[in-house]
Amino acid sequence: QSDVLSLQTTFQKCPPPSEEFSEAQRQAEARFKVIWSVFQAHSKAEDDYIWPKLKEKQEQNIKSGKGGDQNVLEKLREEEYEEDHQEEEKMFQGLSEVMALIRRPLASSPGSLIPHKSSQAPPSIPVLVENLVHKTIQMTSHLNTHLLKEETECMPLISQTLTQGEMTELVGDIMGTRSSAQMKEIMTLAVNELPKDEQEAMVEHMNKAMEGTFFEKWLAMGGWYKKNEMSAASTRFSNCALVEIIHLHDCLRNALSSLQSDVLSLQTTFQKCPPPSEEFSEAQRQAEARFKVIWSVFQAHSKAEDDYIWPKLKEKQEQNIKSGKGGDQNVLEKLREEEYEEDHQEEEKMFQGLSEVMALIRRPLASSPGSLIPHKSSQAPPSIPVLVENLVHKTIQMTSHLNTHLLKEETECMPLISQTLTQGEMTELVGDIMGTRSSAQMKEIMTLAVNELPKDEQEAMVEHMNKAMEGTFFEKWLAMGGWYKKNEMSAASTRFSNCALVEIIHLHDCLRNALSSLQSDVLSL
Repeated sequence: QSDVLSLQTTFQKCPPPSEEFSEAQRQAEARFKVIWSVFQAHSKAEDDYIWPKLKEKQEQNIKSGKGGDQNVLEKLREEEYEEDHQEEEKMFQGLSEVMALIRRPLASSPGSLIPHKSSQAPPSIPVLVENLVHKTIQMTSHLNTHLLKEETECMPLISQTLTQGEMTELVGDIMGTRSSAQMKEIMTLAVNELPKDEQEAMVEHMNKAMEGTFFEKWLAMGGWYKKNEMSAASTRFSNCALVEIIHLHDCLRNALSSLQSDVLSLQTTFQKCPPPSEEFSEAQRQAEARFKVIWSVFQAHSKAEDDYIWPKLKEKQEQNIKSGKGGDQNVLEKLREEEYEEDHQEEEKMFQGLSEVMALIRRPLASSPGSLIPHKSSQAPPSIPVLVENLVHKTIQMTSHLNTHLLKEETECMPLISQTLTQGEMTELVGDIMGTRSSAQMKEIMTLAVNELPKDEQEAMVEHMNKAMEGTFFEKWLAMGGWYKKNEMSAASTRFSNCALVEIIHLHDCLRNALSSLQSDVLSL
């Protein structure tokens, strides 16, 4: 999702035949091919092992009177999950066709064009990119709903029906070498369908898409994965203190992708369980809680950058110019223009706009589950469907803008810092940005964010905000400020932590992250 959003942004700033657009397209398609391969291998393993095993065990239990459930058996026989897989396969196929139409006019050599081979004129690139964004969001939403359904309906049924030994054997079939071998075969076919001169670049991008993920380990079993030597920002700055800021950027990207998924899930929940349902209220609370965490991180981090990075860089550039030690007058002028601070101000307005829409959605939802309270304003508020649609649009817009900003900092600002400051100065600078000052600021900001809510909603918001931070970089950072408290609420990964099924949940979590990244690729295109 992030790749697709990035592709959309790149199209607007550097339209084809630019190399930037070609690179963004290759990145999006490579990640898409990895995800599609994971999906095909994993869904086939589920269809071949999980559902037959469950049907068999339910039939045995019913016959022997050991507690089988005829309704469950009938539902399994209806092949609902297999039908979901078939529907999603059609979505992947549709996305693949759009990506091929975007790739077709892009030659393998950077920046050039080759003619479209069909006698029929293809759709224009802007139309195709917009279609790609729409299909990616639609597929991501559908898959996230499907994964959640498996975790809330299917996994508990498996754990109730099968023994620990049977579950371990089942997970071995689903997560073991059979699936990785299937993925190797599928991914090889996906690459072989490309022109010969594009295959090597695609393999390189697919390896890059898997680097540092769960899939890297899994696919290595199938003999596909080769460690990619291409240097990411975190690798580039691994030997200096700046890597801590890159880590925060990566976590912020992941959090933004999760927020996007929350908002898309809210939209899906509205369609299936409109307010005043408890499902909609819960989805709204989850989205707003994560949003408040991200906004707090952004405010504390951007303030720390504005207070420390830019003044320190200006000061050092001025010193170097005066002393003749290699300062750059053009760089100094650019820093004086306060371009990064203006980006922060623009993004603050976006956060403010999102906050207002979320407040309008929350306003009619009472603190008690499922009930409504009247709107206090004399003016009728916009309808919930309009607000939810507006929320989706604003979230995607803000995510795209922030991802572009973070990339700009890493490719323009971070190299400048590393060239201008000494290791000691960088360490001190990072300490100011990432240390207790920022965490204290975050504690203050988040406390204010919660205090603006009605008293009876504050405790639930704190609980949801803690849940949103659990297992992330922010959990450790915020603990310094005395805010974070380990949340005891059980996620799917916690629920099944003591049985083999947790491995499938881990794969689901990685698939969610990969889908979010794909959406950003397409939106960037």
